[in-house]
Amino acid sequence: MPGQSDPNPQLSAISKTVADPAAALHVYPTVTDGTVTAECADGIALLRLHSLSGASVINISANSATSVTADCSALAPGIYFMTVVRADGTQSVVKIIRK
Repeated sequence: MPGQSDPNPQLSAISKTVADPAAALHVYPTVTDGTVTAECADGIALLRLHSLSGASVINISANSATSVTADCSALAPGIYFMTVVRADGTQSVVKIIRK
């Protein structure tokens, strides 16, 4: 019906950046063939990348850095999950697609 919004909207594109304003966390790009950067003004203690099977493929100890970059170029194409552990111990998980 004209004038009504679609109750089941379709996504037209994959977001290339994830931002969590409550945690001041930005991860970009989320679709990559190279590097992925995580930024957090409160500091990042640890960055981990896991495969879908749960295997840890990248671990970076960041010592409260505000920006951490992970080189994903050697990883096989597929879906990975990045866990960002902030300096205060809170965590966020972001899906990363390796082209």
